[in-house]
Parts: sequence; C-alpha cells; structure tokens
Amino acid sequence: MQVRTLAGAGAPGYQDGPGSTALFNNPQSLCVDHLRNTYVADTYNHRVRMVDPTGVVTTVAGTGPTGPDAGGFMDGDALTEARFSSPTGITLYRDWRASGDDYGRIILLVSDTNNHRIRKIVGGVVSTLAGDQRGLADG
Repeated sequence: MQVRTLAGAGAPGYQDGPGSTALFNNPQSLCVDHLRNTYVADTYNHRVRMVDPTGVVTTVAGTGPTGPDAGGFMDGDALTEARFSSPTGITLYRDWRASGDDYGRIILLVSDTNNHRIRKIVGGVVSTLAGDQRGLADG
C-alpha cells in the first residue's frame, strides 16, 4: 500500500488552489461523493472545503476570519454569508425523497461544534438542521 498526500502544503493556513499549495488548518473529517470529490471539515478555518479528483481545493461554504478563535454563526449563501465555528464532522447523502429539482440532490451535513448545531448545505445554501444552544433537549 502506498500513502500519498491528497492536498495540503503541510503548514497551517487558508489557501485554495492546487493541492500541493493549498493550506488547511486542523482538518477533522472528510467524505467522498460519487464523483470522487472529497469534502473536508476544515475546523480552524471555519469552512467546508472540497478537493476535486484532480487535486484542486476550493471552499464550498464558510466566510469570515480564520484561526482557532475566529468562528461565527450565520445561515445563508454558502460563500458570501454562511459562517461556522469549528466544524468537525461532515457526511453527505443523496435525497431521494425530495421532488422536482431537489430529487436526488446531494446534501452535506456538518457538525458545527462551537455553534452547537447540525448544519446542512444544499444548492449553495447553508441552513441549520438542528440545535441552537449548548445542552441536551429533544424536540
């Protein structure tokens, strides 16, 4: 078995671009879609990033300052409004229950740790699926 770096220049920071020059800051989790795009919960950059099959890194969602203490919260357009605070987990699924244009659409679910929320990204929009404060309550 051979191990190789998918993306990242080996130093903390924030930079999109070719995998060998892209920078991450404490990536915690990843998942892969049916097109072989790899989605990354980039924790200290407070963003969700994607590495395409050619190795190019782009930001999928999250805006604002970077660094361990720089997160925020806002739902909205994934690239211009949405803010996360230490996303640490990510998964995706295809929604076969939806109708019309949403039928079969891929939905990313993100554990937004310091905002105490589960967020979803679909169609370029980030929204809160569950949670709004620290604690335990069903509902």
